[in-house]
Amino acid sequence: MTVVDQERTLQENGNEKLLISKVKRLGNPISILLLNSDCKIFTVPGIDGCVGYQLVGNCAVVIGDPLCLKEQVSKLIDSFHAYCKEQNWTTVYFLASEAFAHYATGQHLCCSLLQIGSQLNIDPTKFHLKQKLRWKINHSLKAGVIIKEHREQDHSMDDQMKAAMKTWQESKHGFQIYLGSFDLYANYKEKRIFYALEEGKIIGILTMIRLDHFQGWAITSFLALPNTPAGITEHLMCHVFTILSAENCRFLCLGFISGMKIGETAGLNPFSTFFAKLVFTLSRWLFHLDEKSIYLKKYSPTLSKTYILCDDKIGISELLAIKNTLKVKLCL
Repeated sequence: MTVVDQERTLQENGNEKLLISKVKRLGNPISILLLNSDCKIFTVPGIDGCVGYQLVGNCAVVIGDPLCLKEQVSKLIDSFHAYCKEQNWTTVYFLASEAFAHYATGQHLCCSLLQIGSQLNIDPTKFHLKQKLRWKINHSLKAGVIIKEHREQDHSMDDQMKAAMKTWQESKHGFQIYLGSFDLYANYKEKRIFYALEEGKIIGILTMIRLDHFQGWAITSFLALPNTPAGITEHLMCHVFTILSAENCRFLCLGFISGMKIGETAGLNPFSTFFAKLVFTLSRWLFHLDEKSIYLKKYSPTLSKTYILCDDKIGISELLAIKNTLKVKLCL
């Protein structure tokens, strides 16, 4: 009951500062989704950390890895799994890291595993600008585009950024999928925001958030408005790389991509494997997931595998539960 009461208290009081602190100090890049999603928080007295999850039917879908120190993972996860069993919930992990995936299966906390994509990271101090990127940036520069970092006291650009966000969202067509809410001003004080200007008008935006555990940053969003010069997002990205390199920052997460096919699997029966591959293939086609992969790989990032885990067999109900944690939208 103590854990349940703490969970309920955290939600009812809207203690966002506590969650932000845990994500910044203990989280990995996927943990930032907890700040922009309707999640519940599970905590245990005496443990500096939490588990963020969404309840879909009888599935507790955990977003990323548990947030805690390495030496406290076992106690936190054992308590969380025991709590879920008391509630008759299946525990599913979405976008878990490779290290946690193998830990959870090795400790028999999860019996099935599915590698679905990768996290893309770079070391800004070692980034080398290739010719194709240089061409893109030069095209942006010749159009008179300049990149600036938004300062908290510079409120004159706020309306422009909001208008740019609205224009970008209205320009989207077809099915769109988001891992979290696309709110520029959510957790505003924790972000760094860069924008691209053409003749005094904002035509591109990039935001990122600090991750102390990695002594670096994770990009939360980047965009360029339609009908603007080519190379805007490349210009934004490479400008940020230069800034972080000058600050001796050695970690930046660019985002997450799906693989070309499902990777490592364990604990799935033939039908579950077939259904998972079918859903994966349809998702890649419907949401044009390969386009993001092609775009981000041009920066030559290192890839870290991401997984779906389950304490039972991964079946249709578990995959549908994951789908319901995502924000799917049809833009006409």
